[in-house]
Amino acid sequence: VVRLKDNLVSSGITVNSGAEFKCLDDNIMITTAAGESILINGILTLTSEAGKEIKLRSGTSGSVFYLTVNGTSSVAGVDFKDCDARGGKKISAAVDCLDSGNNYNVVYFNGTIVLAGVAAEVEYPADILTKLSIPASALEKDSKVSVEAITLPSNQGVGFDMKASGFVDGKAITRLNAQATITIHYPQVFTGITAGTYLEDQDVAIFTYNGVEWVKLGGVINAAAKTISIKTEQLGLYKAKASVRAATFALNQVVPKKIFTPNGDGVNDQLKFYIENPKDSEVIAKIYDISGEETSDLQLDSTGVYYYWDGKNKSGNTSGSGIYLYQFKVDSKIINGTVVLAK
Repeated sequence: VVRLKDNLVSSGITVNSGAEFKCLDDNIMITTAAGESILINGILTLTSEAGKEIKLRSGTSGSVFYLTVNGTSSVAGVDFKDCDARGGKKISAAVDCLDSGNNYNVVYFNGTIVLAGVAAEVEYPADILTKLSIPASALEKDSKVSVEAITLPSNQGVGFDMKASGFVDGKAITRLNAQATITIHYPQVFTGITAGTYLEDQDVAIFTYNGVEWVKLGGVINAAAKTISIKTEQLGLYKAKASVRAATFALNQVVPKKIFTPNGDGVNDQLKFYIENPKDSEVIAKIYDISGEETSDLQLDSTGVYYYWDGKNKSGNTSGSGIYLYQFKVDSKIINGTVVLAK
């Protein structure tokens, strides 16, 4: 228990284990520099007796400091000023910090504050091998980032929601400016497969949910750590699931399945062909019109997870509506099918 007789000033306060602050004088102030953090890794308890009060303040009036909770906290009789205890909204101590009983139960953001232009690793608190590794160029504004478990049926693996939002404006961030690495720690035995059946490491893959269905992405396996990783700019729902990996080139999914609409509205503007290429074979991937004339080459995304077509022909113009043929030539294998472009 830390009994505060005088004010506490710090450029950053970290609670690494259980800590309890109690107020000996009528008013004690804990001050942290503007933009700095009170990081709670363990248990933080702020308690003031009747008639006394602990004040949390930024060292610069009107500036925000951060309360980041990786553990648990409890608060009683504490006056918060200009802090981020309510999802990015500044709190007015005179208006909504305290109730009539001089108490306020603060709702904290469970996650990590990642500053713009700074690399960071955001871990899933219950299993730090599951994490989102963010490069310095991925975020253009200070953001809140979290890795949260999602509930899946017992035979659907382990899943997580990779989330980010602007620290100040609270707006959701669904796509990063650079590729991050998503790493998921998978169990030795996935429930719902066959009781007691151990998985071969190669029989695990990462899937992402695109709003309609789960799409297989594959991933790079670390057999010793039992983790699987992918690089992506896209945040959202991901899971690691038992799945037989291809031994040779395979086209796993086409999204959307048949019709896509490259009109710039952000919905189905690209046709994506999710592939596995374990031997790193040379791939020739093309689009043809219904007459058999070549329209465009398919482009491999920088992640290496899928090929895509944006609907444009070789001249850079959007192709006309109609039926098109896609074709993959890999070694002696040819994979083809039809899709529909609609405007």
